[in-house]
Amino acid sequence: MTSMHPPVTRYSGKLTLREGRERYFEVGGFGTETYTDRWVKLPLGPLHFYLPNLGARRACVPLHDVDHVLTSYAPTWQGEFQISGFEIGAGCGGYWFGWMVNSQGLLGGTLLWPRGTLRAFVRGRRCAASIYDRERVDEAMLDTRISELRARIGLDHDISPVMWSERRAFASAVALSLIVNTSPLLAAALWWTLR
Repeated sequence: MTSMHPPVTRYSGKLTLREGRERYFEVGGFGTETYTDRWVKLPLGPLHFYLPNLGARRACVPLHDVDHVLTSYAPTWQGEFQISGFEIGAGCGGYWFGWMVNSQGLLGGTLLWPRGTLRAFVRGRRCAASIYDRERVDEAMLDTRISELRARIGLDHDISPVMWSERRAFASAVALSLIVNTSPLLAAALWWTLR
């Protein structure tokens, strides 16, 4: 992931997904090795954290990267929070890892960039389909024009104004994310207290 605020990258609809993804990798400073490496390096300021690259993560990250290209959310912390909102809004299909990580990103985005995260969530909700409805990123998908994929999932719509029903859905998603992500800690604290 690059710095907090790199130049905004827009991916022309005339590009193929393969070309757009190559540009996304250039901006982010990584590549397809993130799909197979045993460890994932996450920068946080001057520090770097390493997490195991679980099979569940390897299965959904190629689709996640496609969403970055289709939406033009940058490979930054802010962009990750936005894409989390977008993917929770659009849905992550049967990818439990995508739901889990995006629920954490939704919480972070709600705290640090609430308006942008809300708008990304609404943008995802208004899509006709989710990229996670596909089983994998294959050669045919990579050779498809970005504009065609955007039209296929319904990304060519306006998100103004945000409706009250969408705000309520966002608040519900944030509340559910909070419950899911704090339940293990609360259970551990309760166990520790009662033992």
